Amino acid sequence: MKLGSKTLVFMSLILLALIVLWGFYYRSVGESLFHLEEDYLKDDLRRASNLVDLSLESIDHRLGDWAQWDDSYDYVRSPNDDFIETNLNNDTLPLLNLDLLVIADSSGKVLYELYDTGEGQCDKEFFDLNRKEKRLLTSFHDREMVRQSGLVICGNNSALFVARPVLPSDGSGAPVGVILFAKFFRGKIPDFERQLLLSVEVGSWQDESLPEDMELVKGFIDLGSSEYISSDRENLYGYLLVNDWLGRPGVIMKLTKPRTLSAAERDFFYMLSLFVILGAAALVISIFFFIRQVILRRINNVYSFFSHVIQTQDLSKRIICCGKNASSKPLYGYDELCSLCDNINILLSMLEKSQKSVLEQADEVVKINEKLLEADKLKEVLFSNISHELKTPLTAVRAYNQLLYDGSFGRVNKKQKETLEIALRSTDYLNNIISELLELSRFEAGKANLFFEDVDLQKLIKETIREFDPKLREAKGKVNFSCPKGFVVSADSLRMKEVFQNLISNSIKYKDIRKLMIDITCSYMKEGDAVVEFKDNAKGISEEDLEHIFDRFYQIDKNVRAGEFESTGLGLSILKHIIEAHGGSIKIESALGVGTTFRMVIPKKASFSNHS
Repeated sequence: MKLGSKTLVFMSLILLALIVLWGFYYRSVGESLFHLEEDYLKDDLRRASNLVDLSLESIDHRLGDWAQWDDSYDYVRSPNDDFIETNLNNDTLPLLNLDLLVIADSSGKVLYELYDTGEGQCDKEFFDLNRKEKRLLTSFHDREMVRQSGLVICGNNSALFVARPVLPSDGSGAPVGVILFAKFFRGKIPDFERQLLLSVEVGSWQDESLPEDMELVKGFIDLGSSEYISSDRENLYGYLLVNDWLGRPGVIMKLTKPRTLSAAERDFFYMLSLFVILGAAALVISIFFFIRQVILRRINNVYSFFSHVIQTQDLSKRIICCGKNASSKPLYGYDELCSLCDNINILLSMLEKSQKSVLEQADEVVKINEKLLEADKLKEVLFSNISHELKTPLTAVRAYNQLLYDGSFGRVNKKQKETLEIALRSTDYLNNIISELLELSRFEAGKANLFFEDVDLQKLIKETIREFDPKLREAKGKVNFSCPKGFVVSADSLRMKEVFQNLISNSIKYKDIRKLMIDITCSYMKEGDAVVEFKDNAKGISEEDLEHIFDRFYQIDKNVRAGEFESTGLGLSILKHIIEAHGGSIKIESALGVGTTFRMVIPKKASFSNHS
């Protein structure tokens, strides 16, 4: 797909994303506004429920003084007109903010009632109800019963009431009667409207003439919820069920809350967001045409130029996209693309010069390689001559020294014998250096002879350990060996044995005053490759020496040349080449005074592409 097509697809996706985003935004904002207003209305419903409780508390507070007043106590015990004339008149209920006052004796007989006739006739219905349910006025024989309160239904009307037992001011003695205060709870509730700043209406659950919306809400409230919310474009409506004093459905309280944003305001908000999205879409389209006209066309010219250069491999060509020789002038003068073209021309000039230089150097490299091949052949001849010309005389020298040492040419004294011992060790040391150097050179040249076969490392390592038993006993050393049975790898058995001989020998050579401990463990990796870990507690290697430990002729103890521990400094270098010739790897960790750990990974199927 061309860059222009990709740009078109990308811009189309941006435009589509903007449209989807606008639709999602349009929907989510509307839902968010509704849910936010709904949450506010739920808070108002909870406040309305609390106001019912607060209203009962307020009535109870006013009733407390009357119920525990000696004058009230005396009146109930002995009814008289003086108490009525002195304390009860037409101004009593407005002063107490009540609609109904009832005084009854302990049997439930009403001694006095006072109600607000302006609120409607409810007294007879109320008393008829209480003749059926005497508990309202006769439930205070038990001193623990402090009050009765709640909502009482009066036919199609309802009231909030509080009833308290009549007691003397000191609280002693048994209740002699009951005083009940009530306030009608129906229709519009001005006190609640002032508190909630909302329109509040109350309808009785049993009222057959309930408004249609309240009648409909009764069905939802019957399902178990005490609240219900509905809405239209202008208002939210919250409905709250208030149970009567016996726990039965009493009244439905309706709160009307105007929507925060009017329909016109919401429409304006949505139209504004739509215009923003359309403006963004127009901007995206304009950007696409600008990119296509000003950038993509010239990029296509650069692409065509490079295609031509690649096909012809002619670095002498130059691109012209700006300036006097350009086929079309830039729309906005000299810009970054013009600078890019100039830099491309500079780069082409440099490449042209480099190409000429590379061709010249290539000829020189060919000549040098020919000389190196000749030198490599000479090197092989040299090592072959070393093997033949040095090892053969060394063998003869050693043989004659051994004969002298054994007394084959006559008796030798003690001093002569010591001298011959030094000569024999030095001859062996030199012979060992020549052998290992030849072996290392074969590995470095990729001409080492490896004979791959299935090798059981468990048996091979055990055999190697047994060979070192005398030296281990002499060094007071111990080998802990852990390897599963049938631990088979594809390897050259002689070379692998040489690896473990070298490691065990080094541990014995460089042991410290501690008892030598060697741990050898074998395991498989997830890929199936074999892992052998060799760990000892010998002297250890310093961090400085670790960097060169696999270098040829490098020795940790520079004084070890001949004597008790003869070392050529080639053993670990050869060991590393053996492991790598099997396609494996070796890592080393060590610290002075702690010991050394070698971790060798040997592939399950060895790679021997560079070795025969």
